[in-house]
Amino acid sequence: MAVSTIAIGLFVLANIVDGGNINYLTDKRLKPPPSYAVVAPNRVRPNQVIQVYISIFQLRYPLLNIQTTIRRGDEEVVSSRETFRAASTRMTQLKIPEDAEPGNYTLLVEGSNDDHMIMTVFRNESKLFFDQRHVSCFIFTDQRRYQKRSTVNFRVVALDPDLTPVKSGSIDIYVKVSLREALKPVIQSRRDGGTLKYMDGYLKGHQYSKSLQMNNYCEYILVYIIRTKFVLFVYTYMHDSFTLNSRPVRGNATVEVELKVPGLDTDLPRIKDTYGMINGEFSFNFPMDRLREVAGQDIASTDVTVHANVYDWYGLESQSFSGYSKIISSKYYMRFLGGKVRAFKPGQKFPLHIAMFTKDGRPISSKFNRMVRISTMVQRVAGSTHKEEKTQVISEDSMVHYVYQTSIDDKFIRIGVAYSSGRETAYEDVTAYRHYTQANQYLSVTTSTMQPMVDNYVVFTIVAGGNIILGNQLFMNSKQKTFSLAVSRAMVPEARIIVWTLLNSGEMITDSLSFHVDGVRNEEMKIRINRGKDFSGDTVEINAFTDASAFTAFSVEQEKVYRLGWNSFFTKHMVEQDLMGYDNHANLSFSHTWWEELARPHATYFPAPSFAIDANKTFTFTGLVIVTDAGLTRIDADDNCNHTLGYLPCWDGGCYRIEDHCSGSRQCEEGADELGPYGRIDFHVDVPIWPNQWLVSGFSLDREKGLSFTELPVKLDTTRSFFMIMEVPSSCKRGEQLGVQMSVFNHWDQSIDAIIVLRDSEDYRFIRVEEFGILSSYNPRTTRGDIQTMVTLKPGESKFVHFPILPIKMKSFKLTIEGHSFVNSMTLSKTITVTWDGVPNTRHTPFLVDLVNSGSQVMPFLQIPIPQRFVDPGMRQHRYVPGSCKVKVSIIGDVVGTGLYRSYLTAYNNFDNMMYGNGEHYLYNFATNIYWLRFLDTANYLTTKALRSAAVGSYNICLPTFRRTAAVLCAGNDRLQIWKPDTMKGWSSQSNLTNAYGMPTNVSMTAMVVIGLANARDLLSGEVQSKAVAALHSGTQYLEEWFPRLVDPFEICICAYAFEVARSNYRSVSFAKMREISREDNYVYWSPEKIAANPVEFINAIPYQKFRESSPPSQAKANQATGYALMVYLRNNWFRRSEPIMKWLNSQRNYFAAFDATTAPEAWGAVTCDVQGTGIALYQMSSTVNVEYPHQLRQPHTRAFDLEIEDLVFKGRNSSHMEMNICVRWTATHISPNSGDAILEVDIPTGFFVQKNMLRKYQRVGRIDSQRSRFSKQKVILYFDYLDDVRQCFFFPAERWYSVANMTIQNRVSLYSTYERGFFNNTMYTTYSLFHLHICQVCGSFQCPYCPFYNAAGHLTTSPFVFIICILAVLIVFFR
Repeated sequence: MAVSTIAIGLFVLANIVDGGNINYLTDKRLKPPPSYAVVAPNRVRPNQVIQVYISIFQLRYPLLNIQTTIRRGDEEVVSSRETFRAASTRMTQLKIPEDAEPGNYTLLVEGSNDDHMIMTVFRNESKLFFDQRHVSCFIFTDQRRYQKRSTVNFRVVALDPDLTPVKSGSIDIYVKVSLREALKPVIQSRRDGGTLKYMDGYLKGHQYSKSLQMNNYCEYILVYIIRTKFVLFVYTYMHDSFTLNSRPVRGNATVEVELKVPGLDTDLPRIKDTYGMINGEFSFNFPMDRLREVAGQDIASTDVTVHANVYDWYGLESQSFSGYSKIISSKYYMRFLGGKVRAFKPGQKFPLHIAMFTKDGRPISSKFNRMVRISTMVQRVAGSTHKEEKTQVISEDSMVHYVYQTSIDDKFIRIGVAYSSGRETAYEDVTAYRHYTQANQYLSVTTSTMQPMVDNYVVFTIVAGGNIILGNQLFMNSKQKTFSLAVSRAMVPEARIIVWTLLNSGEMITDSLSFHVDGVRNEEMKIRINRGKDFSGDTVEINAFTDASAFTAFSVEQEKVYRLGWNSFFTKHMVEQDLMGYDNHANLSFSHTWWEELARPHATYFPAPSFAIDANKTFTFTGLVIVTDAGLTRIDADDNCNHTLGYLPCWDGGCYRIEDHCSGSRQCEEGADELGPYGRIDFHVDVPIWPNQWLVSGFSLDREKGLSFTELPVKLDTTRSFFMIMEVPSSCKRGEQLGVQMSVFNHWDQSIDAIIVLRDSEDYRFIRVEEFGILSSYNPRTTRGDIQTMVTLKPGESKFVHFPILPIKMKSFKLTIEGHSFVNSMTLSKTITVTWDGVPNTRHTPFLVDLVNSGSQVMPFLQIPIPQRFVDPGMRQHRYVPGSCKVKVSIIGDVVGTGLYRSYLTAYNNFDNMMYGNGEHYLYNFATNIYWLRFLDTANYLTTKALRSAAVGSYNICLPTFRRTAAVLCAGNDRLQIWKPDTMKGWSSQSNLTNAYGMPTNVSMTAMVVIGLANARDLLSGEVQSKAVAALHSGTQYLEEWFPRLVDPFEICICAYAFEVARSNYRSVSFAKMREISREDNYVYWSPEKIAANPVEFINAIPYQKFRESSPPSQAKANQATGYALMVYLRNNWFRRSEPIMKWLNSQRNYFAAFDATTAPEAWGAVTCDVQGTGIALYQMSSTVNVEYPHQLRQPHTRAFDLEIEDLVFKGRNSSHMEMNICVRWTATHISPNSGDAILEVDIPTGFFVQKNMLRKYQRVGRIDSQRSRFSKQKVILYFDYLDDVRQCFFFPAERWYSVANMTIQNRVSLYSTYERGFFNNTMYTTYSLFHLHICQVCGSFQCPYCPFYNAAGHLTTSPFVFIICILAVLIVFFR
C-alpha cells in the first residue's frame, strides 16, 4: 500500500496525562537521574533472533560498554556487546542456536566503563523462559475412527510463525500404539475396538501428536441416528431421523427416549413410539410437552438418549443403537471480553466489549428486545461515590460496545450489564482499579484501527511473537502525538506496543496496547463444484481459485461425521489458536469465538489496553524483561504483603492468601485475586453440531504470500440419481448356486426404467426357473448369454434384483453386472473363488538331498497317498471327492530356507498351515522374520526396502502383544532386544535367588530367561544392564543347582544352550550329559521316547518314501530339544557331527516353506526326481484331497481332545438361521494337566454370516473360557489359553446373508494345540437341509413368483368399452 493511503491506516495516540494536585511522592531524597534502560523478551526459542532494545538516557562516563548474555545454567549460549560514546538508542541481536536444549535460561546485562569489562557499573541477571517450539505443525487424518486393516491417510502442514512454509528442517513421523493398560495377557482383542493409537511428528526437536481411534464393527444392519448435540427446549418438537446402511431395510422400528435430569438419581420412565412400517430412512418427532411430562417443566440441561431398535423383515434380524443429545436453555449469556478484572488510566477512555450469545455459542438472532441496561458505580479518590445508569442497543454483531470516559479523580469502577427477556435475566459486571504511579501522571496509547491486517499501514508496534520487532523514539512536543507504521508478518498473530517515558522525578511511566494481526491473505481461496462434466455422478470436478504458484490441498468430510463434531478441516481459527501459543505469556487482544454456520468457529478481535496495575507489571504483561536504574514503580501492596508467608497483594493495598488465587470467590474488592496469568482469561463453551451434507474445504500455501483458506466449506451432494450395490459371497464350493443380490436405488425426482444386465461368461451359467417356480436343487436348467431384466423405480424407491448363477469351473472368476437407465449407467464386478466340496485331508513328505560328500544320491520315489480311482467297487462310499486331489512338490536350495517373498513372513501359514491371530503367533512370525533378516544382512543381501517392509511391518503388528515375560520375549532373539531394550527391566526385576522367577521347579522357563538376558547383555547400559547382569547370574546359578537332577531331554538341552550363551562353567558338563542321552536311528535326535523314522517301502528294489501318518505326543518336545542341541553343537564347532541332527530336524517337517513349487492336479502314483550338482536341498511333497465322511479324516496318534457338536439346529422355513453348540475338553491328562494354547475352527456354510458382536455376547454369557473369538474366512475361530478336563461348551448363531442354494453337505470342525501339532481332533457336521434347497427356496432369483422381490410385468387394465371396440375391429379385419 502506498504512503499516500496512510489516511486509512491505523493511528496511535500517545497521550501524557497530568493527575492534577494529587501527590503520591513520599520519598524526598534526591536520586540521580536515570541513565539507561535495557529491554528484552522474557521468552526464547531455538533458532530465534532475539532483539534487545538498549537506551542510554545520560552518559556519565567517556564510554559505556553494555554486554547482553543469554546463559543456560552456567553455560554461555550467546552474547553481544554495544559501546556507547554518546546518549542514544540501539537495537542489538542475539541468535539462539537451532539445537538449543531446554534448561534454566537467564539474561545477564552488564555495564562497564572500560573496554575489558572490568570496571562494572551495573550488573543484572533476569530469568528467561525457554520454549522449544518455534514452528507450527498440524497433523490431519482422513478419518477419526478406523477399522482393522484400513489405510490411514494423513497430511502434515508445517508453518513458520509468519504463516509461510518452513524453510528448513525435517519431520520424523511415528505411529505408536497406546500401551496404557500394562501387563495384559498376550491373547487379546489386540486389534479390536477401542485401541487408541497416536501419530507423532517430531519437527525441529518438538513433538506434535494426533490421536486416532480404531473400532471393530461389522454390522449388516447399520443404523445412524442423526441428531444435533444441543436441542433448544424452546422448540416445539425434538426431531431426529434414522438412516440405514447400503440396502434399504424394510421392517418395523421402536424408538425410546431416555431422560436423565442432573441431580436426580432415580431412573425416569422412557417415552416410547413404535413405527409399523419403515423403508430405508424415516424421521420421528417427540413434542417437548411429552418430555416435560416425564422430566418436569424445567428440562434445561437434561441428557437425552435415543434408543432405536430396527427389525428387518427380509433378513429376520434386529439391531439396536443409541444416540445422545442434550437439551439446553434458550436464554442469552454474556461475557466481558478480556475478563472481569481490569485496570484503567484516569482521564482516559475505558472501552468495554460484551459478547451476547446463546448456550451453544451462537450469536443472538432475535430482532426484538435487543436492549441492555448499563449501570456504573464510581468511587472517587476522596471517598465519594458516583452512580449512573443508561441503556444501549445490542449491535448487529451480537456485541455491546461501550466506552466509559473516566475522570481524573476516579479510583475504582464497577460497570454492570443486565439483560432481561421477560422470563429470564442475565447479568455480568466488570471491576477496574486505578493504574498506580507515584507522580500521578499517566501515559496512554490507543488505536483507531480495530482489525489490522498484514501489509496494511497500522500502529507502531515493537513486541510480537515473544520478541522485540522494532523500537524507536518519539519526541512529545505536545501531550498527544499520532504515528503510524506498516504491519509485517513478524507481528502475526498478536502484537503489543509498549511506550514509556521518564518524568523529571526519575519515575518511568508506561502503557501498552495489544492487538490482533490477521496474517491470512485477503485473497480467499475459492472452491467451485462443477457437476456438468459427468452427469452419471461417478466423478465430480472441483475448481480451486488461488495463486498460480501456491500449494493447494483439499479435505472432504461426511455429513454424518461432521455432525458428530469430527472436523478434519484446516481452518483459520485452528491456525490462530496455535499461534497464540507463542504469546500466551503476555497480554492478548480482546477476543471471542462464535460458533455459527456449519459449526465453524469464528473469532472476533478488538485492541486491548494493558491489564497492568503499575509500570513494573506493564513490562511483565507485555512479555518483556527490563533492566534500568529508572524508577519503575510498583503498588505499595507488593511491599506490604509477605510472599514468603503465602500472601499476594490486592490492588487497593490489601493482601490475600495464595490458595485463594483464582478460587472463584473474590477476596479483593477489585478482583485482583481472580485475574488470570498476565491478565488472560480462559473461557470454554460447548460446541454446537449442525446438520449438513458433504463438505469440501481447502487451503493454499504460498512461499511468499503465505496461507489462504476457504471462508466456508462448500456443500457437495454426491448421491447418484441411479445407483446399485452388488452383494455375493467372495468364495463358494463346487455345485453351490449363488443368488447375486443387486440393490437398485432411484434418487431422482422422476420415475426410472432401468435395465439390469448379467454379462455372459464361460465360467458360470444362468439358472432358469421353470413355470410356477419349480426347479431342481442339484440339477437346474441353465443357459448362457447376457441376461437382462427391467426394473421400474419410483422417485426415492429402491428394489432388489437377484441373478442366480452356477459356477462351473474350479477357479477364480470375475462376475460383471451392468445397470442402464436414461439418467446414467453403472458397472459392478466382483471376483469369486470356487473350491472343492468336502473336507480337505493334507499329508506331507519331506526328504533331504545331500550332495556335499558325494556326487550322486539314490532318490526315493515320493509316494502319493491318493488312489487312482475315487470309487471302490466293494464300497458304496467314495474314497474322496473326484477331482479334488492336488499334489505340490517344492525344492529349497539355500542354507536357511525360504526368503522374504512377501511383505512380511506369516510363518504360521507358510510353515504349519494353520490359522493364526493371537499374540504369540504374531511374535513367532516376528522372530522368524528376524532370523531371515539376519541371514540376508550377513550375506549382504539385505535391502532397505526389505528391512522396512518385513522387519518394521511385522514389528508394528506384534508390538501391542508384547508382555514382559520370558516365555514370549525370548522368541524374538537378540534383534528384539535391540529395538526394545526396556523389556529387560521386567525380567531383571523378577530375579530372585531362592524362587527363580516365582516358580521353583520351572527349569525351562528360567533357562529361556537366561538365554534372553545373555543375548541382550551387551546391548544394554546403565542401571538396566546392571540389573540384567544380576538376574543373569542368579538364573544361571539356579540352573547349575538343578541340572544334576534333570532327566528330561528337553530340559537338559535347553539348559545346555543356556549355559553356552551365559558362558557358565557348567558348559562342558552339560554338553557331555546332553551327548549321553541322544538317540541314534539313521539320524541323531533327543526325545523321551523313540520316534519312528519316516516309512520307506521297497517295490521292485525301488524305495518309495511314504508320509508319516501322525506324530507321537512327544514330537514337539523332541523337535525343541533337538533344535537346542544343534545350537550347542554349533557353538562348540562340532560341525561334522551336527549334520545328522540337522537332517533329522528336516525329516520332521509338517508343511512347506519353499522357494519354488510345482502343483499337479489329478495326481496319483509317485513323484520321481533327478538330482545333479553339489550342495544340500530340501525336497518335499504335499498332497491334499477332499473327503466326505468322518472316518476318512486324519486321526491323531493320541486322542488328546474331546470335540462334540452337542446341538445343531436350523430354523425358519428355508433354514435361514443356524444355531450351534460345541463342547470341548482336554483328555490327555496323563501327559499334562492342561493343553496349553489351543485353537478351535468351525467351518460355516457358504452365505451364512456370524456377527462379531454376537460372538462376544455369547462368549461372555457362555460356559467357555476363550480369550478371543472371531469370524474370518468363513470360519468361527476360538483361541484358548488352555483347556483342561472340565467340559466347556460354546453357543453361537449364524444367519443367512447371501442367497446360496444346493450348499455343500460336509463342513469341517477342528480343535488342535498350537505347539503340539500331534494333539488334534478333526470332525465334520452335515447340512442336508441346506443341500436340498433350490434357488427359489432362498429367494435367489428375480424369476421366483412367491418371493418378495419377484420381477413381473404389471397387469394391463382397460375399460369394457375399449375392450369391445378392439374385438369389433379384429372381427371386421378378419371377415373382410
